[in-house]
Order: sequence, then C-alpha cells, then structure tokens
Amino acid sequence: MGNIRVLVVDDSGFVRGILTHILQSDNEIEVVGATGSGNAAIELAKELDPDVITLDIMLPDMDGVSVLRSLMQLHPIPVVIVSALSRQSIIRSLAALELGAIDVVEKPTSLASDELYLISNRLIASVKAASKLKGVVKRISKKCAEVSVLKLPHPESVFEVIAIGSSSGGPSALKALLSSLPADFGAAILVAQHMPKPFITHFAERLSKCTQLKVREANDGDVVESGVTLIAPGDKHMIVRRSSLTGKAVVKLSEEPKDMPCTPSVDLLFHSAADVFGRRCIGVLLSGMGKDGATGMRAIKEKGGRCIVQDESSCLIFGMPKAAIELGVVDEIVPIDRMAERLAQLVGRAKE
Repeated sequence: MGNIRVLVVDDSGFVRGILTHILQSDNEIEVVGATGSGNAAIELAKELDPDVITLDIMLPDMDGVSVLRSLMQLHPIPVVIVSALSRQSIIRSLAALELGAIDVVEKPTSLASDELYLISNRLIASVKAASKLKGVVKRISKKCAEVSVLKLPHPESVFEVIAIGSSSGGPSALKALLSSLPADFGAAILVAQHMPKPFITHFAERLSKCTQLKVREANDGDVVESGVTLIAPGDKHMIVRRSSLTGKAVVKLSEEPKDMPCTPSVDLLFHSAADVFGRRCIGVLLSGMGKDGATGMRAIKEKGGRCIVQDESSCLIFGMPKAAIELGVVDEIVPIDRMAERLAQLVGRAKE
C-alpha cells in the first residue's frame, strides 16, 4: 500500500466509502481509518497518527471546526476539509481554513462520473500536498496569526495595482495580509484565489470584516480603484482591460479559455495586469500548490513591475512561490507577517 496514511472523517457512511475508494485508487495513499464521529476522530488521530485527515465540517457530536481546533492544540495533523455546499457548511469551512486547514474540497454527492472525476483529482492532489506538511502545521498557523495593523509613513509611489494569486493555504495568508493594510492604502487589489465557486462570496464577506479596505466578489465591468479589493469568482477567470469609453481599468470575467489548469487563473490575471499597468503593477504569489502564476509573474517583471512571493517558512504549501523563484522572476521573498508592511512601503497612501 501507499506511504501516505489518511484518516477519513465524515458523518455519512456512503461518503466515507466513496472517499476511501477515491483515495485508495492512488497507489501512494492508504486509508488507515474512518469514522463519522468528531470525538472518535480526535482519539483516532492520536492512536493512528495519520499523515493527513480528511474532515467533514458537519458531524453529529461536534462540528469539524471544533475537531480541527482540538487537533491543532493537542495533536497537529494536516487537515483537508471535505464539505457540502450549504451556506452553513461553507461558512464553517472558511473558518477552518483560517484555523489552519490546508484545503477545502467539495464533498461528492453522487456517483456521476464527471463529478467524481473532478473531485477525485482535486482530493488526491490536496491530500498529497498536505502530507508534506506533517509536523509543521502548528508552527505555521501560529506564525500567520502574529500580525499587527500597520501605519503608512511613506509617500505616494508609482504602483497602482496589486495582483495577488493564491491557492491552498491562501485564505489564512490573505486574511493576515489584508487585515494589516490601512484604509488609505494607495492601490487597488485584485485576487485570484483557487476555491470552489460557492465559497467565494462568503470568503469575500469574511475578509471584508477583518480589514479596513473594501472587499467584494468581482462583477464583470467593476472599475479597478484604489482601496478596493476584488476577488475573482470561483468559476471564472478575471482579467484587466482598459475601457474604450472611459479609459479606466476594469475587470472582465469569463469562463474562457476552458483549458487553463486552474479557474480562476492567476497567470491570466497577472498577464492582463502587466498589459494594462506595466511598471505600475506589483504581482504577489502566496501559498499554493502547483505553478499557476509563475509565467504571469514573468510578464509583470518584463513590463517593469515588481514581483514578490511569500517565503517558504510561512507558506502552508510553497509550490506557487517556488515555481516563480525557479523561473528567476522574483524580486523579493517576504514572510506573510511582513507582507503588508512591505506593500505599504512600496505603495504609500491613496491620493487625496
């Protein structure tokens, strides 16, 4: 059997069976236990010491957030949330991501081949990435929490837009970053976060409550403006274009191209921001698996913009930042608890 040992936790016996089948279809993964109880999950985590836990957010005896909080305090293990798409489940899943869960994957609800194929690929990839983090989740989640609100002693700068890409581990990094920026931050912020479509609206709402900036899910045609953070929808790419009518930079949302590895695509966002803003653009890559954003960051670099990535020690998954570093396009490598300070230094205050 595989060398990645997984504990499956879900209140439905049917779903536990599907998840077990999906995971054990990969020869690198072994399911060492399964339960529908939160209390039992905590005990099994201590007894079995798995490499990864897949965790349902709604359990009969205690919710998944409470299970995760206990695990982070008593026996830290990388956790991948497997959630249904009800409003309550989504809100709790986002809370789990902020507590240190590695990723959230949509729960399979049928045996339809297309649905299972997509969920299977994402679940296996998330579990494999999470398995590499065993032993460091407690340290990382503590580091991400140590953030203070900054003041801006610096003058205006040429930078007008911050384009940010993130994936697994990104929600907690984005919360740490945005919560530390002041209300008069002098640039617009555009975010492509890999996350299932139903989660993005609630994610934007949660972020808006922890920052002095305006944060909302992007709509087609939104103007790119200082002090406003736009989050790409989970099922569409977000690109920047210059309006032929007003001359202002606006966002365009599209399902095309459909052959991109990720939706929303960080690469597409970065390329378009580089085309519109050139040297007035800063590209930022936060925690995430894969390589999305690396070639887009090269486009920003080639147009004279600045490229910054989150450092390995504060990333839950160092894939996306590492890919950009290996491409040789990164100007700065910054811990997440210093990222807001550095952006403030580069950007300065909003125009009066």
